[in-house]
This record gives sequence, structure tokens and C-alpha cells, in this order.
Amino acid sequence: PLPMRSSVFLASAVMVGLQAAAAVEKVSLEWQDVSCVLDKAGKSRKLLESVCGYAQPGKITAIMGPSGSGKTLMLNALCGQVRNSPGLDLEGRLLVNGEARAPTDLALAYVKQEDAFYSEMTVRETLRFHARLRMETNTTAARIEAKVDRLLATLGLAKSADTPVGDESKRGISGGERKRLSIACELISDPPLIFLDEPLSGLVQRLRRLADAGHTVVLTLHQPSQRIFSLVDDLVLLSEGRLVYAGPAGEVSQWLANLGAAKPRDMPASEFMLDTVSVNYESAKTEQGSRDRIQRFAYAAREAFKTRRASLARPSLFAAVFGGGGGGGGGEATAMSSSGGAGADSSAGAAGSQRVARGAARKALRPRSPLHVQFALLLSRAWRQVARAKGVLVIKAVQQIMVALIYGGIYKLDLSQRSIQDRLGLLSLVTVGASNLAIATTIRTFPKEKALVVEERSKRLYGVVPYFLSKLIADVPLSAALSGLFGALIYPLVGLQRSMPKFLNFLGLVTLESLASSAVGLLLGSIAPTTDAALAMFPPIVVLMVIFNGFNLSLESVPRGLGWVPALSLVRWAFEGLAVNEFRGLEFEPPGNALMKASGAYVKDGDGALANLAFGKSTVRGCALAQTCIIGGCWVTSLRSLQTNRPKLAPMRPPGSLGAKVAGSSAKLKRRRRKVTQQ
Repeated sequence: PLPMRSSVFLASAVMVGLQAAAAVEKVSLEWQDVSCVLDKAGKSRKLLESVCGYAQPGKITAIMGPSGSGKTLMLNALCGQVRNSPGLDLEGRLLVNGEARAPTDLALAYVKQEDAFYSEMTVRETLRFHARLRMETNTTAARIEAKVDRLLATLGLAKSADTPVGDESKRGISGGERKRLSIACELISDPPLIFLDEPLSGLVQRLRRLADAGHTVVLTLHQPSQRIFSLVDDLVLLSEGRLVYAGPAGEVSQWLANLGAAKPRDMPASEFMLDTVSVNYESAKTEQGSRDRIQRFAYAAREAFKTRRASLARPSLFAAVFGGGGGGGGGEATAMSSSGGAGADSSAGAAGSQRVARGAARKALRPRSPLHVQFALLLSRAWRQVARAKGVLVIKAVQQIMVALIYGGIYKLDLSQRSIQDRLGLLSLVTVGASNLAIATTIRTFPKEKALVVEERSKRLYGVVPYFLSKLIADVPLSAALSGLFGALIYPLVGLQRSMPKFLNFLGLVTLESLASSAVGLLLGSIAPTTDAALAMFPPIVVLMVIFNGFNLSLESVPRGLGWVPALSLVRWAFEGLAVNEFRGLEFEPPGNALMKASGAYVKDGDGALANLAFGKSTVRGCALAQTCIIGGCWVTSLRSLQTNRPKLAPMRPPGSLGAKVAGSSAKLKRRRRKVTQQ
């Protein structure tokens, strides 16, 4: 029975794969004269220099080269994912089935080296989440499940479908499975183009199946084994940012041999070509010799690609220059931008290209799911992330219990004169400790989540408003419950006023401070670029809030120009509210010193203690309202920061604009030097 079940499953997977192959749109991609220059401090550095190449449907095209040759930058340029920075300029031309297109218009899947997921979500849930947001809104639940099951089977994730993804702190699926899950999420919308940055070796074999299904696969490889290299159809070889070969991978050795670099018999082709196009820094002579060799290869590759452009077919560069060998690249005929073409064939090709362009644009700009669908899915994911992290919940609960027990074991409040200082010290410590804990906890976790959210939003999965609302709704109950646990324990243990209204006020103020502290942590995490930056901003802000809490520094002593700081100090409002709630209504015992008792120079009641702190006119309601305003202000500012926190990508300009700019910069630099010399 078991072999029969396996055979049935395999047959089903094959049938599903054939159906998927029939639906894949055939797209050929060509890039011409892609250059990238970084201009810093008046010095221009060429990162890419007039790189050309092509990728065909049904084939794997690998971008390879030594370290620092520009492989990942080239891949990012094709995907429109080059991060913009001052002094960076990118130019080039992309052709999709012969028609010029912008990188942002391409319907593609891009899998980066780093992959991030919500750790508590299972593989199936993660894939279902992406499917619900990427597929058309009228897609039935049955079709979504069928799509998910098909991708799980195709990418070998069926066995781990119900396993949590995990992260560095929680065991989950393996690194290879994470990478396959990334690909599965990208394949939901059936993009014809698939780009991957240095996939794992085992993954390349599965990419072979996707290519056989009709996808155009482009990837970068770094020192692959000969077995993995044999799976590659076409090769784009770079060195020092320049193209040194573009054509069938199996012909690269012959190409190099015809240029004077013969491969030893016992040396794998993949290792040989990387050694041949690398700069040898052993000595000045070997360095110059290797650079001259690379320059010769780059010139030959450039001329060969010009020759190839002149024809409608796609022969290899080796065939175009040296003849013979011919076409291992598939010889797919497409309309080139440099070829005129006339008559019915040309018209039909142009019409087909336009249809492909419109279809790709529709997929790339697919409509988002309705807001209520986004919100429901995001809330479900956020709640699972919170509720399933049982270990984290237990640690946080134990932490609150331990702190409450420590306070309860030390403080025993009565109505003596010394209890006034004890009460003020206790309430101050409670507010400072709660704020530190909540801010630090949020800062350590949110920047990582923010990076994932920015990545998902760049793929148009959802908007920032439904995400932010879902996060707040999932996080607020937990924060409130933990604060309530702490307050319910510490209140009777230390001997605060035994009054139900005051007890409820205490719980409310402690909960509001926890929410306000989390909101401040959320704000710092949203505006800071990294976790380290957010943690660096944390101590000065907390120190300011503690200094201006109304107990360590009198409000009348606040320096001029800093009067706004106490108004924004959540520690101040929490401490003030707790002090008003506790002291109002208390009657203290007179001191034991007869002289002080006779003179009346002591604090007789809670109102007197509050007057000494300038809290005489304060109310619990006013303090709670101030904390609520801080929470709302931090949430709104965080939301706004997330809305504007999009990665700035460098646009690809038409070829030629960069050369003019570099020439202008060089001329300007020469004029400066000439002026300095004359002076």
C-alpha cells in the first residue's frame, strides 16, 4: 500500500506541475549597457561598466564572477532593487521580449539571501497568508488551498508544512527549507521571471524543475561545484564590474581558450573560469598581467555582444565571434531593439510584445486585497505570533511576579512619618522600572519586525494602517494583562490604601504607563534604522524622563527652555497619578519627637505631602489623560514613520546619461586641480 500511495502522490505532483507549466508566460529578458557609478568626495568608482546579457524562458542563467565583481549589484539592477544613495547613478536598458521596459514594470519573483518570516507561523500558514494577499480577491478558498498544496509539493515542503518557521531563538525549519519557502511565497502569483541571490546548492536542483516548467530563472552563484554548475544553461561572467562572457555555460572554457587561456584537463570549468578572470595580487607584475587579461576578455565579450545584437537569433558569443559551436543557448528568435524588422512578422512580434508588457504590468500592479481582508489576515498572524510564544509569555509573567515579590518583601507601609518617603520611593521605583522594561522589550523586537514589514509592503501585500492596527490590537491585551498581574500582586503586598476605587485606579495607571512605554519603544524602533541605533537612543530619553518625574527635580526648578520635557515625560505623569491616588485621603501619625509634635512641623495628611511635591492641584483623571495623549501621539508618529519608511531605489536611466555626467565631473575636477596649481 505504501509504494502505491507514493506512486499516486508522485503522479499527482507531476500532473500539477504540467498544468503549472502550461500556464507560465514565456518571457525573454535582455539587458544592454548596464552601468553603475558611485561618486564620493569627487572620486568616481565604476561598479558596473556597460554590462550586457540575456535570459531565456526554460533556462537557468547564472551571473558569476570573483568576489567584488558586481554579481549581486547586477541582479539588483535587473530587479529594480538597487538602493539609492548619494552619488550613485545607474543606467541601462531592459528588453522584455524585445520591448524596452523599466525594472519596476517586470512581473518577477526576487528571493534575497536573507529571508525573514514570523517565527510562530507554520509553513502552510505562511504560504496561505501570502496566497490570500497575492491572489485575486474573488479566488475561492478551495483554489487557494490547492495552490498552497501544489507549491508545498513542488518545492519539497509537504513534510514540514505544519512545522513553525522558527528563528535564531526558536528551532524551526532548516535553512534550505526557509529558502524554498521564500521561493514558494514568490511563486504564488506565477511570475514568469525568477531572480535569486546566491541560493543554496540543493535549491538549484529544484530551480531546474521550475525552469523546465517555462520560468526564466536568473541567479547569482559564488564558487559552485561542478555538479551544480552543470545545471546552469547560460552564463553571464563578470570581473571588476565588466562583462567577460555571456553565452552557454558549457562553452565558456572554449571561449577562454580561444582568447589564450586554456583550461587544464584535471581542473573543473567552474573553478578554472573564476581563477582566470580574477586579479592576481601576488606581485605588481602578476596584478598588471591579470588586469590586462581581463581587459582583453571584456573587449572581446563587448564586441561579440554587438555582433549578436545585429541578428534576430540568439547564438552564443563564442559562435558569433569564432564560429562553430553555435547555439547551445536555445536560439530563440525575438525582436531586438536594434533590428529593424518589417512586414507581418515584425507586426505580429510587436503586438505580442505589447500583450506581454500589458500582462506583466497588470501582474506587477495587481490590486491589493480589500482593507478588511488585509486587517483580518494581519490580525490573525499577529495574534498567533503573540499567543503561541508560550515561553516568552511565561518569562514575562514570572518577571512581573518576581519584581512584585521583591517590592513586597522590602516595603511594609504604615501611617508613620517615615512611610511618606517610603511611599514616594516605592512609587518612583515602580514607574521607572515599568517604563524601562516595556521600552527595552519593544526596542529589542520591533526593528526586526519592521524590516520584514517594509519588505512585504514593497511587494504590495498590504498597507501600513491595517498592519499597525492589527499589531496594536494583538499586543495591547498582553501588556495590559501583565501590568494587571503586577499591580494585583504588589498592591496588597506593600500595604497601599485598602480601597477598591484606589486599587482600580492603581491598576489603570500602571497599565497606562506600560502602554505608554511600549508606545515610546515603538516610536524609537520605527524611526531608528537598526536595533543598535534604537538601543543607543533609549538611555538618554529614559534619563530625561526620570529626572523630570516631579520627585527627583521640583517642577519649579526645571531650567528655562526645558519646560516642555516634564509634559512629555510618561514617568512624571505615572508617578504623579500614583502619588495623588495613594496620598489623597491619608492621615499620618505624629512623630515621636515631642518637640516636633508640639510645633506641628510635620506632614499631617496626604494633601500636605502632595503640596510639598507641587501636586496639590493634580488629579488622577488629568494624569491618565496626559498618559493617553502620550500613547496616542507616539502611535500616530510611529504610524507616520512607517508610512514614509520605504526603501529608496535608484532609477535606471537610459544609456549615455551616465557617461556625460562622469565626463562633466572629470572636467570639473581637472579645472579645480589646474586652479590650485596656478595659485
